Amino acid sequence: MKNTSTKQRRIAIIGAGPGGLTLALILQRHGIQPVVYEREPHDKSSERGGSLDIHEESGQRAIKEAGLYDKFQELVRYEGEDFRILDKTGKIYIDEVTEPVEKGERPEIDRGTLCDLLLSGP
Repeated sequence: MKNTSTKQRRIAIIGAGPGGLTLALILQRHGIQPVVYEREPHDKSSERGGSLDIHEESGQRAIKEAGLYDKFQELVRYEGEDFRILDKTGKIYIDEVTEPVEKGERPEIDRGTLCDLLLSGP
């Protein structure tokens, strides 16, 4: 049986989206060099989806751990924190309207912009 305590463990991250890239940066800050695998031959983040709400207790915490919080703050928008859930017929189940604020708890950032930030590193 091999002694694994003396060897660097290998970590693979599947997917170079916002979650995978954030995890890779956090691991690198702790001296671990992961390998990130992505199916797409080039970055298509700007083509996928719109903006993402980055919540304070989860996404923002991870961005702080990755060392990118100050740069992140320069790129986010604090409008549009309203939250609605509707079904396919338009029936409203949740309609949370927030007051306009200068800084909220879940700022928005475009997916492509976030991935560019994560790829640029700290």
